[in-house]
Amino acid sequence: MRTRLELGTSGSIDLLDNIPYSLNYAIADIREPDKRNSSYSKTIKIPGSKANNIIFAHIFEINIQSNFNANLKTPCRLYVDELLQMQGFLQLLKINKTDDNQIEYEVAIKGNVGNIFTDWADLQLTDLDLSAYNHTYNKTAQKASWVATYGVGYVYPMIDYSVTNALTFDVENFFPAIYVKQYIDSMFTLAGYTYSSAFFDSAFFKRLIIPFNATTLLLSEAELTSRYFKANRSANYIGKTLTSTAASQFLAYTTSAPVKIQINTDVSDVSNQFNTTTFEATIAEKGSYIFTSSISFNLSFSGLTTSPSTLPFDFNVYFIIGIFDSSGVLVTTLGTGYYIVPSQVITNGGTSSTYVMLFSTQTVTILAGQKLCVSFSLDSIVLNQAGVINLNILAGSYFENKAINTGIFDGDSLVMNDMAIPRNIKIKDFFTSIIKMFNLYIETDKTIANKLYIEPRNDFYSVGVTKDWTDKLSIDRVMDIDPMGELNASRYTFKYKEDKDYYNQKYQNGFLEPYGTMNKDIDTDFIKGTKTIDIIFSPTPLSKTGTTDRIISQISTLGNDGLGLTNIKNCNLRILYFDLKNTNDSWTYTGSVSGTTTETTYPYAGHVDVPLLPTFDLNFGVPKDIYYITTAYTNNNLYNKFYKKYIEEITDKDSKIITAYFYLTPLDIYLLDFRNQFFVDGNLLRLNKIYDYNPLSNELTKCEFIKIKEALAFVAELGVAVGVVGPAYDTGDNVPILVDTATVGPIGTFVGTGSVVDTTVVNSVVLGTGNYVGAGSGNVGIFGSSGVTVFPGVTDVFVLNSNNVVVTESNIAIINGVFLPTGSQSEQGITAYAGGGQTNGYQTTKKFNLIETVATTADSIKTILATLNAEQTFKNVGANSMTVYPRLGEQFRRGTTLLGANVGYAVASRNSLHIYCYEEGVWTD
Repeated sequence: MRTRLELGTSGSIDLLDNIPYSLNYAIADIREPDKRNSSYSKTIKIPGSKANNIIFAHIFEINIQSNFNANLKTPCRLYVDELLQMQGFLQLLKINKTDDNQIEYEVAIKGNVGNIFTDWADLQLTDLDLSAYNHTYNKTAQKASWVATYGVGYVYPMIDYSVTNALTFDVENFFPAIYVKQYIDSMFTLAGYTYSSAFFDSAFFKRLIIPFNATTLLLSEAELTSRYFKANRSANYIGKTLTSTAASQFLAYTTSAPVKIQINTDVSDVSNQFNTTTFEATIAEKGSYIFTSSISFNLSFSGLTTSPSTLPFDFNVYFIIGIFDSSGVLVTTLGTGYYIVPSQVITNGGTSSTYVMLFSTQTVTILAGQKLCVSFSLDSIVLNQAGVINLNILAGSYFENKAINTGIFDGDSLVMNDMAIPRNIKIKDFFTSIIKMFNLYIETDKTIANKLYIEPRNDFYSVGVTKDWTDKLSIDRVMDIDPMGELNASRYTFKYKEDKDYYNQKYQNGFLEPYGTMNKDIDTDFIKGTKTIDIIFSPTPLSKTGTTDRIISQISTLGNDGLGLTNIKNCNLRILYFDLKNTNDSWTYTGSVSGTTTETTYPYAGHVDVPLLPTFDLNFGVPKDIYYITTAYTNNNLYNKFYKKYIEEITDKDSKIITAYFYLTPLDIYLLDFRNQFFVDGNLLRLNKIYDYNPLSNELTKCEFIKIKEALAFVAELGVAVGVVGPAYDTGDNVPILVDTATVGPIGTFVGTGSVVDTTVVNSVVLGTGNYVGAGSGNVGIFGSSGVTVFPGVTDVFVLNSNNVVVTESNIAIINGVFLPTGSQSEQGITAYAGGGQTNGYQTTKKFNLIETVATTADSIKTILATLNAEQTFKNVGANSMTVYPRLGEQFRRGTTLLGANVGYAVASRNSLHIYCYEEGVWTD
């Protein structure tokens, strides 16, 4: 018998006959593993031999408990001529008793080609176990993550979510990012798989991270439970006794010290916060809370001069939830309840009705260690006769808190699975996007179950050898040749997913595609359509932070007013490169628990490794716009590094698909490796597919190859960008080109030596050196200026005696470095208010303001409101010094000195002031 079926570690199964089967083998299973077909299934009958009965643990016996579990997959291997051909699993379907009382097993053998995607099914990232990386959310853990082992656990990158002024970051401005490799390692562990990958183990891949993308770091259910407490009063007691010796005597006042209510029994208190002896709660964790109390009470009377008495009396109770100091003195009132006891008939020995005061605080922030309790005081108690009144606190009165899930604070516990992992992301979608980004090929191990080999396509083929199959070629069957090769589209588009943050929307609106998209058009007259390679991640443009040298990723959106940038909520998934970098502009690192430090390094995360001198880019193509100043950019992006060689090979005019028939043996299949090249009839080919191979039939097997023209390996370049912010790039194939010779526009344009002006620029004069004017611009005049950049399409620009400025809008004048636009963003001819002062200062409304009349020293004007990222420029061309005032309650920061609220800023004649708002209510010069 040529076939042998081996069942796990139990040995070989006795068979009645050879097991017939046929299988397909295809490079597509390696290139697109998520589409891999593992549907081979064959049902056979095997005898109830002594050996088989032992393997199946006599499961046919009705009255015994068998050790064989038919509900579980049993691993199996199929051999032909003692050569392993297939791994899979066996399923016991049925047990038959024949007419002669013999046992026969009916089983299904199912092929398992290592399809990890099937095993992942609909599992999500939140199904992974990252509990080993739970930690305290504080500065210590954040800084430690910057220098920890790359690729393991988490790291805290500096990403601008528009919650900081770029000069100061708080502990609570940082959010954990999880390493991509950590995700992959956990995914494989969850599915019961292993992998071998030099790429996944590379220093580059270990630095890739998935930033936090939710609204905030929400507390886990367990954490919310641990912060809850409820305590009540176990029995009635006298809370206060008041004695009146005469009619209309005042017995109590609200100015009296409040009396703690003796809540003395725990109902629920996981963290032992409530002390039933001191009747107060010591809060374990800083957080947002709502505190609630329900106090039941009544009044009892004795020693009355007149009983019963129909005389009215006044009795009002003031209940308080508050913070008390260590000596028991109320320092902060958080919530109150005021109960007015109605007038009533009172008798000696009598008791009033029962009254209930239910009251709560608003949502309040409480620090760890602060003490809270419920107390009461009495308001102007007056009894219209002599007598004694007891205020009785009744059993069942309670005090409880509820933690509000507004997010965690500095010093809280961070539970990775509950807080840090993105929601609603399927594992297979995540991994498929990683495959697409890096053009990964995945192959299963032939001998080790559930082990995968994973490498980028170019690396996958680089380790193959050449196999000569010429002798196996059937010369009796026709060889088919398809001259179109694998070409299946006239355009190949590689792109990220669009998102709604400010810079992504800006780019999408301007170029009608996601940031960093690569479009590769193919020269063909017959094949139409576009093949799109897209991923679940969104791009993350970099931008410069204020006046610092730090270039970081920004994820923010416009506020409701359409002006300042605000924190974005729930952005799409991102993928970035992490590196701890030095900075010349130190930043302030604050924390409510750990205090304030000054830092000279920062945890960078972006789509390039070094923004000013990048060596690779996580975009598919070179962006058409960038949002920070640089003179260099790289073309070592995802397309060029991982796809260019493949696309050039399959689209080459000499690429062909060849189909022929071969004599294949079990040994050929056992040694089959798609990484190899195959020499056939004088041609060097790559194997694409084997159709319906049957090792028992001794028939020809159909094979499909691709004849390729080996493309040159990509060599990265670092090009020099012309202009600074946002140079336009026409293609993702090349980096920006340095142009160092002057050109002359076709219609009335004069260009001096050393400047670059596009040939489409008209009616312009450009004098000076190192100036750049983009395509489609016109009516541009640059005089006595150097390093000026005018964006493409910008018109009506006048620049005089101004160096290293960037013009992105039309209708702009720049004189001596001061922007003076002539459109709606500017106001000229302003007269400062004579007599000065903040109240009546001239109210400016524009971004650029030219003050032409300052009749006397200290005549005044006022700024607009200091909202985040707002800016204004004032040019004083008047005869005297003027004073610029902020809006009421706001202030200036002059250099490092913060001026007082409402203090003005003097601007001398012929001088300018440019101010920017890094934090609400404060202008910085």
